[in-house]
Amino acid sequence: MPASPAPTAPSPARWWDTALLGSLVLCVGLVAYHLIRWPIQAWDTDLWYHLSGGRYLFEHWALPRDTYYSFYSPAHPWVDYYWLFQALVYQIYSHWNYGGLVVFRASMYLVTWLIIIRYLLQGCRVPSAGGWLSYVAVLYGIMLLPRSILVRPHLLSYCFIATFIYMLECRPRQAWVLPLLAVLWCNFHGIYYPVLLLISLAYLLEHVWERAIGRPYDRAHAQRFVAPLVFSCLAIYVTPHGAALFPLPFTPLIYTKQTIGEFSSFSLTEAFSVYFSPRAPNYHLVVTSLLACGVTALIVAAMSRRLRLAHIVLYAGGLILWTQGARFLNECLLLTLPLLVSAYGRRPSAAVASVSSDAALKPGLAPVHLAPWARRPAVLVAMLLPLMFLTRFFSHRPRYPVSPQNLPEGVAAFMRQLPTGGTVLNFPNCGGYLRWMLFPQYRIFMNLELPPFTDTDLYGAEEAFVNQISLERLVSQYDPDFIVAPNVLPNFPRLITAFPEYQLVFFDDEEVLYANRRRVQQIAERYAINGLDPFMLAGHLTVGTSESADLDVQALRNNLPRLLEHYPDGRMTNHLAALMAARRGDYETMRRHAERIIRAFPEISVGYQLEGDAWRGGGASSQALAAYHQALRVARSDEHGPVYEAIAWTYAQQHRYREAYKALSKAVDPLSIDTPPEKLYVLSLYASWGGKSREAKAFWQFLYDFRLEPTDPLRERIRLLLKEPA
Repeated sequence: MPASPAPTAPSPARWWDTALLGSLVLCVGLVAYHLIRWPIQAWDTDLWYHLSGGRYLFEHWALPRDTYYSFYSPAHPWVDYYWLFQALVYQIYSHWNYGGLVVFRASMYLVTWLIIIRYLLQGCRVPSAGGWLSYVAVLYGIMLLPRSILVRPHLLSYCFIATFIYMLECRPRQAWVLPLLAVLWCNFHGIYYPVLLLISLAYLLEHVWERAIGRPYDRAHAQRFVAPLVFSCLAIYVTPHGAALFPLPFTPLIYTKQTIGEFSSFSLTEAFSVYFSPRAPNYHLVVTSLLACGVTALIVAAMSRRLRLAHIVLYAGGLILWTQGARFLNECLLLTLPLLVSAYGRRPSAAVASVSSDAALKPGLAPVHLAPWARRPAVLVAMLLPLMFLTRFFSHRPRYPVSPQNLPEGVAAFMRQLPTGGTVLNFPNCGGYLRWMLFPQYRIFMNLELPPFTDTDLYGAEEAFVNQISLERLVSQYDPDFIVAPNVLPNFPRLITAFPEYQLVFFDDEEVLYANRRRVQQIAERYAINGLDPFMLAGHLTVGTSESADLDVQALRNNLPRLLEHYPDGRMTNHLAALMAARRGDYETMRRHAERIIRAFPEISVGYQLEGDAWRGGGASSQALAAYHQALRVARSDEHGPVYEAIAWTYAQQHRYREAYKALSKAVDPLSIDTPPEKLYVLSLYASWGGKSREAKAFWQFLYDFRLEPTDPLRERIRLLLKEPA
């Protein structure tokens, strides 16, 4: 009996593919887990004006025709081009609150990513391309992630783009579905119809070109394929607005492109620059990698004669779209997908290809050739980098299911409790949330819906909060009952003093509320706040107890109880209350206010730092150190200094001077002229007491020779220390 042949070892391509495919599966699972647990965040307030629009639809069973929620005169006509999205998210919210929106967001993102994965990996013919395309799929998932945190119509548009490409490339026999999807797309996000036209016309143009040059094709198959694309191009007419949608994508946004980051123009140099983070790969590196993949794929497809007209049109159209604003980068990269797949050897469909058999097509080129010694390190790095990015991206989870960060929750809650209504002159960025929370009791000035509002409207509304002439024009024209200003505008108190009829009555972590004495006199008198500058407080309340010396104690005693009554979760008000408790030596009360900040804002460091200050003030140094180290884990790098100082003081209380010196040296730069001599002197003492005599003497000599005046009492003390053994 002949001996059975020895089993052959798997080829390097086999384990490469398996490892990178495993990394892809792991990334999908990791993202799905975190997205379900990640709250709704207010990077902007667009979600809430969508909820408000959905509420209007179901209350009136009609589409809005003008800016009904605004007192802007005259009212702007409104083409509600995402009415179906608004209806959907409002119904989800009505039944399942913010938790339902979290699930909806995660579902749309994952469906889009899974379609991309299926398209990239289906029918891959080149052995070494399987792992490569698996890794490209990982990069696409990371690329989509940041904007998929927001619940906005682009979530559905991304899904429609991926679905259209997949159907046209891999499922042409089911092309009859495309007109139905096109109708849904135009009603979910009608302003995106140019992308729908681009995809449809790219494949129609390729079909016409193939016929013009006499390439053979299957007539029956072409008819089944072409007709759905033609009907998809007409989907805009199966909407409540029809041709009224045509001019919307071409609205000029000169000012908007200068002030809103996602509308800013792209820079080719910036796009192909590579930045490395010492902690984890950043988003820019992922995007640059995908852009480089697109350029490489264009070259590879041309060299292997797999370059198709439809893919060129999609790629070029995506680049042109990207020039209209940074927000279209994801669309550009999604439209690059067919080029990537065609270049690296996926089995082409007979959708619009001129030859039904792919035998005439040259094989795709292997995208990567690595020496055997480099394969394992390369695969290891390729697997670890996405995991590092995702771990960093999902660190420091905010409050679930919705984070109050960047939302004027307190102002809205306070105004809803008032026995009045009226008009609210607001900064546009918070208008979506105020519209959702306050209408119909109040009417706001405007939000960031462009259109119906114009670029000029946005400029005028924002200019009013930084320019006294513009503010005077709006106040004299509309005489609003309330003004709501962002607390990040430190010059606004100077502007508002020119209008003495407006009285400060409330503030939260984002906005400051003024009431018109002439129009809502009782409100202005009953809730008047005097002696506090919330704009100054917003800029200074970033660390623990170190800034408490500048507080107006009497003004805080008069106003804090009412502010906390109307908005118990306020970060600034609880911070102020904690500082007041620290002045009294009431560390238990201080800790309660710190814990309330932590519950509302678990992703910021101030609450943990205040908790540490409270524990340290009460003599519980071990608990204080635990709180400070948690503050370090969530703090930005520019917030580390005060935390390390507090850690050093705590170690010094425990007579652990070596640890105190190590901590304080991370907060104090002994060579910086900005370092106060007193802090450098404390650092030198910790060094001396901790056994670092050489460092202590160096600091003393530095202080004695360069930093202290001859009459400074500290100079004489250091002179004596220099004469004695350290």
